[in-house]
Amino acid sequence: MNAVRFDQVTLAYGGRRVLSGVSFAVEQGEFVALLGANGSGKTTILRAILGLVRAQSGTISVLGEAPRRGNPGIGYVPQLRRGSVQTSISGFDLVAGATGGHRWGWPVASATEKVAAWKALEQVGATDIARRPFDRLSGGERQRILIAQALTGEPKLLLLDEPLISLDAGHQR
Repeated sequence: MNAVRFDQVTLAYGGRRVLSGVSFAVEQGEFVALLGANGSGKTTILRAILGLVRAQSGTISVLGEAPRRGNPGIGYVPQLRRGSVQTSISGFDLVAGATGGHRWGWPVASATEKVAAWKALEQVGATDIARRPFDRLSGGERQRILIAQALTGEPKLLLLDEPLISLDAGHQR
């Protein structure tokens, strides 16, 4: 089964055609990078995979089914700039609140979800900053928290939109 498959897909965003008749497949386990100039449609492709942008024509398959919002099989890190998220909840609470992959906020994360959140935070080297308010973290610290959030729930597909932005060389590795 393909992780992602586009078959003759045409996408438009903001009234502008971004892709026209594009076909490709990404196999499970593959690492693929989308490269292109600013405004060339990289984020729009990710948004289509997430079910946030509909294809004007053609078909998209994600993990063997049509794209849909809130697919728990996908971990996603959006393109984010410093200052664009203002929340005083801790980095840990931000990760733990999404660990179940199906809800935000209440009810409070279970013990199992909290363990999964700490594991993801450890994977990205963010346990030392996890209790600090998210809106008081540096851009690179925020990015590590968001990557940890994407890793929770053992997703089958990771979509990372400029994941290395704001990260120092050590954390990029």
